[in-house]
Amino acid sequence: MESMSVELEPPPLKTPRPEQGHLQSRTRLYMRFNAVAQVVLLLAALVGINVIVYLYWYPERLDLTKSSYYQLSDKTRTLLNSLNKPVDIIVFFQTHAQDGSASVVYPQIERLLNQYKFLQPGFLRVEYVDPDRDLVRARQLAEKYQVETANVVVFACGDRSKYVSDSDLVQQERSNPFGEPRIAGFKGEQQFTSAIQNVVEGKPMKVHFIQGHGERDPEDYEKKGASTLAQYLRRDNLLVERVSLLEKPEIPADCDLLIIDGPSQPYQAFELKLLEDFFKRQGRALIMLDPETTTGLEDLLKQYGVSVGNNLIMSKVDMLGQEMYNSTAFGTAFGRHPIVEKLEGKTLSFHFARTVDALEDKTLGYQVTELVKTPEGFWAETALARKTRYEFNPDTGDKAGPISLAAAVQPKTVGNVDTEGTRIVVTGTSTFLENDKINAANMDFFLNCANWLLKRPQLIGISAKRPQEFILGLNARQLLTIGIVAV
Repeated sequence: MESMSVELEPPPLKTPRPEQGHLQSRTRLYMRFNAVAQVVLLLAALVGINVIVYLYWYPERLDLTKSSYYQLSDKTRTLLNSLNKPVDIIVFFQTHAQDGSASVVYPQIERLLNQYKFLQPGFLRVEYVDPDRDLVRARQLAEKYQVETANVVVFACGDRSKYVSDSDLVQQERSNPFGEPRIAGFKGEQQFTSAIQNVVEGKPMKVHFIQGHGERDPEDYEKKGASTLAQYLRRDNLLVERVSLLEKPEIPADCDLLIIDGPSQPYQAFELKLLEDFFKRQGRALIMLDPETTTGLEDLLKQYGVSVGNNLIMSKVDMLGQEMYNSTAFGTAFGRHPIVEKLEGKTLSFHFARTVDALEDKTLGYQVTELVKTPEGFWAETALARKTRYEFNPDTGDKAGPISLAAAVQPKTVGNVDTEGTRIVVTGTSTFLENDKINAANMDFFLNCANWLLKRPQLIGISAKRPQEFILGLNARQLLTIGIVAV
């Protein structure tokens, strides 16, 4: 049989009626309008949420870094909240510079000043001037504030001004004595807060360094001098002067802080009486006494509850299988006191030190706090005659660690209220603050001592911000695994 094929015709297309086409186009228009409306409403909601967050939570930004790198210290917050007069901040920086520390610190300066403005928008006025791009404005402000170099930040209030250079804002370290220095920390908050304090304060306080008994000279720029201390005191809006009781037997009436920095010769009886009268007038002093010296100050300090030992703090170390002695005492434990409460986690280096202990005499009207102590492993050696071998011997008066390296004296408190009166800080060494031995932790300790003695609590406790470095160590097998997974 022959197969038969049937060809089917497609059904005729229906032509939409005019009213149906109009309805479909109107539906599409509504759908488009609805989509646009949803997008607009979504954007409006997002903007509204951002505005609410900005108004209520944004100034209190969260710092999620482990080291609180972006968090301002309580010291800075207290100072900014106490401002009652406007402070102008002019940033003279070459923002396009690609070399030196300027290009590294400029973003940090911008971020830090934004934080300052969030805390005190009413009294801080910040202006950024690039000397290369805005020559006229830069020249005008440079003449007004006597700025001769670029890459500085000027702080001005009334007729007082102070500038901070980019080199003051970084803390440099060397991985080895012959290597190139690298930027290890940002000291912006420390410098900026100090500069603001400098320009808003009234008459600066005076710090006097006693001379005439082998003490270090604040104008001595040699390795063993104290010029670095004087430089930092001046940056904190303090006047630094020298005084010799042998030349003029009186402590100046305008002396706000007396510093005795490592005397090597005894004080005469009339000088000790002048110091005793100074303390009775609620005087304040930082006294640094080195081992193997007898100055007469040791007996005077006993009246205020402090015992300075006739010893040398040391420890044993193993160097390539050979036993050696270390005369640098490390301070790693801190007492409960405003001077050291911000130093937790740091290590102070007290080179060639003696003990400074609090006496247990409860009849004295002073409160003595041991500030810094060594870890175990150190001892106070009383046999100071030069010899080749030392051993801890409690029978001769040697004292085992932990050992107190410094103490603070103040009148006994009534409840939680500090009382006015004499304030003294005593350390068992002065060499830890020499020009060639001072480090960041030791300088923080010194400045905290000075500000506590001067009753400037808002300036206690700012240190350089050190970004945390994380190193990921991978062996060959781990590297191969990562490579295979990536491919």
